[in-house]
Amino acid sequence: MDEELKKRWEDAIENARFMLEEYKKIPTGAFGATLIAQAITRYENGERTQELLEELEGIQ
Repeated sequence: MDEELKKRWEDAIENARFMLEEYKKIPTGAFGATLIAQAITRYENGERTQELLEELEGIQ
């Protein structure tokens, strides 16, 4: 994995973890939190697909 791609993964998972905590604070954020948690679990289980990277990068 080249350095640029590695940096994208690191930034994406860091943002996802941050946003998960933010969504947990929102009374109506349970659905979004669930989707983010599932993406993080996929990452933690070793998935490194382009689809997952784009999903993590798209979390806002």
